[in-house]
Amino acid sequence: MKNLHKNFFLPLLLIAVVLLASVGYLYNTNQSAVISGSIDLNGVIPNNSSISLLVKKQGDANFSPIINNLPAENGADWEWSKATKGVMYEVMASLYQDKTKLGDSSIIRITAPSTGQTLVINSTYKPSLQQATISGGIDLNGAVTNQSNIALYQKKENETEFNLITDQIAARDGSSWSWDGAIAGEVYTIKALLYVDGQYMGESPVIEVTAPATDEILRINSQYSAPPEKATVSGSFNINGPIPSNTIVTIYKQGPGDASFVKLFNMPASNGVQWSWSGAIQGAQYQMKASLWNNNNDIGDSQVITLTAPASNETFVINYSVSGRAAVQPPNSPTVQCVSQSGNSWTANLNFQSVAGTNTYWIQVGSQSGGNDIVNTQVGSNGQTSQTYTMNNINNGSSYFAEYAASTCVNCTGSNQYSPFSNVLQFTCRPQSPTATPTPLPPQPTYTPYPTSTPLPTNTPTPTNTPIPTLPPRTSACNQTCGSNGYSCVTGLQCVSGSLPGSQVCRNPNCTSEADCNCN
Repeated sequence: MKNLHKNFFLPLLLIAVVLLASVGYLYNTNQSAVISGSIDLNGVIPNNSSISLLVKKQGDANFSPIINNLPAENGADWEWSKATKGVMYEVMASLYQDKTKLGDSSIIRITAPSTGQTLVINSTYKPSLQQATISGGIDLNGAVTNQSNIALYQKKENETEFNLITDQIAARDGSSWSWDGAIAGEVYTIKALLYVDGQYMGESPVIEVTAPATDEILRINSQYSAPPEKATVSGSFNINGPIPSNTIVTIYKQGPGDASFVKLFNMPASNGVQWSWSGAIQGAQYQMKASLWNNNNDIGDSQVITLTAPASNETFVINYSVSGRAAVQPPNSPTVQCVSQSGNSWTANLNFQSVAGTNTYWIQVGSQSGGNDIVNTQVGSNGQTSQTYTMNNINNGSSYFAEYAASTCVNCTGSNQYSPFSNVLQFTCRPQSPTATPTPLPPQPTYTPYPTSTPLPTNTPTPTNTPIPTLPPRTSACNQTCGSNGYSCVTGLQCVSGSLPGSQVCRNPNCTSEADCNCN
């Protein structure tokens, strides 16, 4: 029987051990991470040199080597695959010739996993005087002109003044530079200065390298601000009606920095003539309009056009009539209020803002933009700041388009006697979705506060030295509140806890509860 138990449980035990080992392996595998990067190696690299990588967890005291004998080459790649995911490490690299250290990189702090980490090492090895080259490129950001240049400066370690290397580097992003006057093994500080049209416009941060060195990037952010680029706005005039002799047309603009419309120029008034303005700022938004002038009188105005420069084919429409001057274009589109529904039809009010000096309005409502198949009528001014026109037979759920124009004459019918139409309003009448009725919350229990003691009356001071009367003691009788309200119990009673939480009452010391206490 014992052997039977052994033969039965031994395989189960082995399976459990294997499973636990597998789980542990998978867990550790899922937690492992890779940290990798490359070496930026500057200076003279003697034979028999190699690089060691060292690492420690953030907060640990000592570094431990993770890679030895990495080739001492500029651009050498390195990788450590035994980091732990989510842990922060400090990583550095050291250059050795045999067992002699020739330089350390700066320490970088990274959280695993991480890639693309560069460790910069400047070799301290100094052979006998030997000429070397330092080279790299320019990372130029911002605006410059064609008359711009970059000057390159260097100074040796422990020197105070920079020396000019060259000022003939092209001021463009990606330009390359090279200096072959360095001494191998020496440490140099290098920077680049930008000049635009002969004016200083920024410089790079300094870099410190040991010669020889390559691929050193100097980054410059230009402080130069290019003047706004000019753009042209152009179009034509569509002047309706007879144009009186000696009439001119004036163009106005309101753009960046303009508080109101500013006059641009005058032109002879002629229907179809082209106009052009080349003083706009590219990308800026403008409002523009035109007016007819005759004998110093404004006899007609166009619509207001909103545009972004540059722009072309912009047409100013001006209506002029001898019998009545067209009013100014309405500044806003009308609004519509759907009032009541009967079957599939609605009654709706079209509301619009009045225009100063207007006597007649022309209202158009259509099933398409600019159409008038629903409403096409003229109405007189009511002299108020706004007016309402009632529309019937507006189909439920259909889209309509409304606009209106204004004229200074009475009962005008000619289109040239009206201003340009307002902006178009698109509207649809349909029932509103019912608003959900909120469910009332159940009533919350209320708590009756304990009565507070009545404050003592304030004694009014008198001009005479009348002594202030002594106030009676603040005392509580049996089963009355005491303690926190400032009252004490009468003689023979004690202030004890009441039946409600936090309450205190006066009772006979012999009472066990409020119910059996008569304070006798």
